[in-house]
Amino acid sequence: MTSQTTTLEITEINNVKEKDLDILNAELTKKNLELSSILDAINFSSPTLNLDLNRKITSANKIFLFLSGLSKKEIIGKDHKDCFSLTDSDEYGIFWEMLLSGETIQKEEILIIGKIDLHFSVIYRPISDINGEIYYISCICTDLTESKRMENEIKDQIEIIREKNLYINQSLKYAETIQRSMLMSEEHLRDDFNTELIFYPKDIVSGDFYWAAKTEDDTKVIAAVDCTGHGVPGAFLSFIGSKALDEIVTSDQVNEPDIILEFLHNNVKKALNQDETNNRDGMDVSICAFKERRDGKIKLLFSGAKLPLYYYRKSDQSLNYIKGSRKTIGGVHY
Repeated sequence: MTSQTTTLEITEINNVKEKDLDILNAELTKKNLELSSILDAINFSSPTLNLDLNRKITSANKIFLFLSGLSKKEIIGKDHKDCFSLTDSDEYGIFWEMLLSGETIQKEEILIIGKIDLHFSVIYRPISDINGEIYYISCICTDLTESKRMENEIKDQIEIIREKNLYINQSLKYAETIQRSMLMSEEHLRDDFNTELIFYPKDIVSGDFYWAAKTEDDTKVIAAVDCTGHGVPGAFLSFIGSKALDEIVTSDQVNEPDIILEFLHNNVKKALNQDETNNRDGMDVSICAFKERRDGKIKLLFSGAKLPLYYYRKSDQSLNYIKGSRKTIGGVHY
């Protein structure tokens, strides 16, 4: 009885083992199929290489051969280091030590033996046998050649833009120096015209400017001017306006603000040939003339082309303003 029982138990154990082995085999078959599908997908979509432990290329797939323009004879058996732009020998030795220790490494490489230099991002993956011994290195590549080309083109364009920008800024800085020389110094304004200045150009050169001069009868004329546009276009108009004021006040000795604005209007129209062109540029101006009377008091005359005059009245400590006219300097008025 004991012998029969023992035989039955052994048979049951064997049946269980066989079932477990069947399950294990089925699982292994499933995993192998999955792995095979993954490898096929990688092989179909990415350039791949295999390296042996002597650093020799043992295989290359069709995509790699197509991209490089190489045949299998030209690549198989080549030393890995002779094919890629690997320069530092010490670093290369460390790289292989890390691979042989089982570490996966990703590096950007340049393939230098093909018809053209190809930029690759390469994942180096050590492959082990069932005993855990590494027996070859799988290399899965991503082609970066086109993106690198575009990146270099963008860098070149950026460098060209940077150089042009530097050149433009240098030109603008020089133009700023010229424009500043056209303007009266703050010290001169303070000492000779008893005037404080706040002047901050929006750009390096400005379409806004200030102007001051004395006539032969000691009338002090001061103007604040806002030209059409900013930067370079406004700066051109500021030169026209400044030179026109020099001619009207300093040369022709006109010291009545309303007459100065009328002459300035005609001068700007003439300078920009506005009667015969579609140009409508101009400037808004606030201009004051300070005349000393016989009793020693100062008479202030003001005229404004769109710009007002703000003044502070001491008697009631109030800030007031006088509107300028709706007419601007230059352009066409209806």
